[in-house]
Amino acid sequence: MAGNVVTLDAEVYNPDGTTFAMQVEHALNPPRGIETRLTGGAFDGARFTHSYTPMGGRTKVDLEGDFPALPGMSDADTLKMIDGFFSVIFAEDTATLRHWS
Repeated sequence: MAGNVVTLDAEVYNPDGTTFAMQVEHALNPPRGIETRLTGGAFDGARFTHSYTPMGGRTKVDLEGDFPALPGMSDADTLKMIDGFFSVIFAEDTATLRHWS
């Protein structure tokens, strides 16, 4: 961690059991959101931002970003994979928001 930037080195599993190395960089901007950049492997160049907007007793989470095309995957399979990925991320965001409140 350096300032508001957290950098993680990750080994990611492919569906066939092989792995690739990837670096995840999170720029934390509490309480407004998190900017993420992925470097390496199939997700190289992906960038996305989670933005948090208070709405009374709830918080709206918006997602904006770009993912590279994934070789060998149809658009439908890519969208399904990204949806699953962000379902996990949003569950983690819930814990983050509780910590920041």
